[in-house]
Amino acid sequence: MFHPHNDRSRFTLFVLLAFFGALLIGCSPNDSDDASGAVDLDAKPGQQSDDPRRDIPNDVSLVDGSSDRASGRGPTFDLDDPTAPQNPELLGEPGRLITSQVVEARSDGTLHRIWYESSGTHDEAIMVSGLVAVPAGDPPEGGFPTISYAHEATGIGDDCAPSRINSLDSTGQRQWSVIKTPTVVVATDYEGLGTDGVHHLLVGATEARSVLDATKAAMQLPDVDVSNRTIVWGEVQGGHAALFAGQLAETWAPELNVVGVVADSAATELPLLSVAAEAGAALDYLTMAAIGYADAYDLDLNDIATDEAWSALDEMTYGCTDDIRDAISGLSYAQLARKPISELTGWNDALIENNPGSVKFAAPLLIAHGDENGLVPSVASDALAARLCDLGQVLEYRLFDKGGAMLNGEPAQEVGAWIDARFAGEAMPSEPSTSRSDAVKYEVCG
Repeated sequence: MFHPHNDRSRFTLFVLLAFFGALLIGCSPNDSDDASGAVDLDAKPGQQSDDPRRDIPNDVSLVDGSSDRASGRGPTFDLDDPTAPQNPELLGEPGRLITSQVVEARSDGTLHRIWYESSGTHDEAIMVSGLVAVPAGDPPEGGFPTISYAHEATGIGDDCAPSRINSLDSTGQRQWSVIKTPTVVVATDYEGLGTDGVHHLLVGATEARSVLDATKAAMQLPDVDVSNRTIVWGEVQGGHAALFAGQLAETWAPELNVVGVVADSAATELPLLSVAAEAGAALDYLTMAAIGYADAYDLDLNDIATDEAWSALDEMTYGCTDDIRDAISGLSYAQLARKPISELTGWNDALIENNPGSVKFAAPLLIAHGDENGLVPSVASDALAARLCDLGQVLEYRLFDKGGAMLNGEPAQEVGAWIDARFAGEAMPSEPSTSRSDAVKYEVCG
């Protein structure tokens, strides 16, 4: 059995700085080593000529810093989408499918774009977008189970929403390549990413609602037979979302049967973000989070953002990770922020509230982590596993010495086998065994 240590002193500052400093490397859909499979709809050979997403504008200047600075709410990165429902009637029914469209149809599957109702941070009815990949062939008795997929950080501008750029290869085939169970893949964009409003990066409740409500909406697609059995699988920011989805599933989506949760290199240890940022790490990530937290918690962005920070944001176009990184390049924390976050009670409280791993949930959990070129160092997953094990959470923790934060190769195959086992109803192991995994660290608890 895994016996966690309660002494957190070993989680040293330099490791945490490495965590936050590395967190955004490779998270942009434009990075050359990106594993998301994002596509340029205007340039990709073989893209369907009738894909309605070709009509979505891009590369438009959207930021008006003077008015945003006065409001204290941060820049607006909404980018109009003429293919989306215009002024939809919201009924206050989270998970209700508003409409859908087929954006790719092939012999191996069909990719649907969906818009559905969810609930925002202030419990208001909102519209969220996403993708649903349906495999070819007949569904099993009772319908296809689902992978409720939560994506890594792509930015905060609507142009960065995966449903506007991803293909069946990146949403569908990527998951199907490691899972033997015929499965529908449901992938939310999250609140405010691809639809009106601000994207609340690393706000656990709204991430979780978006993930769970997308799966409920997929069950309403016409001519698609989807069961209520699902596994939530998230990577980096998505790992953070997956953990909160596991925590909220029983109360927010009791109609779903969540049979497992996979958190791959989850963004965690958020209260230490301020310490890392003050030392100069992850300022781009802090900028994205600050804009979302200001809106989500009614905080005044002027309390933290300097004139130099506002000037940098004014130069941005649509707010993907590369844009934010370029806008603040060369600026220090002291140039961007008026005070340490630890001195701003509301901001620090929000980070504490959104740190995952403080609540036990019913579904079994796999914490997976690739230590090679990973976005998050293993010490963060160590801390997460220890906290949850203290609470009695049923989990496996697998640390691989190969594979990045978005696992591929043998580690990804192990994740797929774990998902297949949960869909098959197999019991979680009660003792660690090296025969079950090629991980360099394999621990079991609960």
